[in-house]
Amino acid sequence: MPPVSLEEAAPAAAAQAAGQKPPPQQQPVGIIYPPPEVRNIVDKTAAFVARNGLEFEQRIKQNEVNNPKFNFLSPGDPYHAYYQHRVTEIREGKDEAKQEKKAEKEKEKAEKGAKAAAAGGGQTTAATEAMKKKQAELLKQAQKEVEPPPPTEPPPGKKISLLFLE
Repeated sequence: MPPVSLEEAAPAAAAQAAGQKPPPQQQPVGIIYPPPEVRNIVDKTAAFVARNGLEFEQRIKQNEVNNPKFNFLSPGDPYHAYYQHRVTEIREGKDEAKQEKKAEKEKEKAEKGAKAAAAGGGQTTAATEAMKKKQAELLKQAQKEVEPPPPTEPPPGKKISLLFLE
């Protein structure tokens, strides 16, 4: 995700200056979120460092000094602020609350999907059966043996005579 600009943060500051509560923020302002493959490494490292302390971070820095996957441990790296944010979040236990909320939302989605499937069960089953039938037909077509093309040259040892009629 791209970083949040100051213009996007202005409404919250204006609301606060007017004595109102600022709207809740989903993400902290000024943090560059790494792409998913990098975020996974950052999140796991942050969890280990939050549990095991800064000594653990120092060991990772020493052992992975030439590994670009761990550049986020350097203060000059664009993802370092995200890493620090995650370490703090995990230490404060906010990470667990996020995971619980996420699990609740997923459970609600699953329940809604189950209710919708139960309400329109006949249609879902018919569509599923039609899709399975189409897949079976395509699989049969793919499995059919393709006949080899007719030979362009006669088999060895046989002569072919051509007769031209005018």
